[in-house]
Amino acid sequence: MTIKGATVSYKAGLPFLGESFKVMADPAFKGQWGDVIALDLNTGKKVWNHPSELPWNDGMLSTAGGLVFSGGADGFLYAFDATTGAVKWKSPQLSSGIIGVPSTWKVDGKQFIGIYAGWGGATPIWGGDMAKDPKVQNIPLGGHFYVFSI
Repeated sequence: MTIKGATVSYKAGLPFLGESFKVMADPAFKGQWGDVIALDLNTGKKVWNHPSELPWNDGMLSTAGGLVFSGGADGFLYAFDATTGAVKWKSPQLSSGIIGVPSTWKVDGKQFIGIYAGWGGATPIWGGDMAKDPKVQNIPLGGHFYVFSI
């Protein structure tokens, strides 16, 4: 994307960004809009990655058990091995693309992972070339909260 600062005046109810930007495809990643990338913080080098044809807007949740949870615009919640990036588990396909941040909690010693599936947000509005991609335009809209137990 290209991004630059812009003068903006606050108007109630309207976006207040203070920038202009354009989302464009990176020619080095043909047909790919997203990627989950794990970096070694000591070296800055990539340890593993999980590419995606669709944008990857979801947050990440790491657990003490060595799993990293994240959901894709394809409507699946993934559990990656934190060390290798191997997909250890993939949910059934949910009703919509995922842009929510996974959360976790325990009840009576049982751990749960929750995720909100509901495609929308800024990507369809300000996604530039990405939002015009037919694969992205076909992501179902939704709005459901899903809970899985570990």
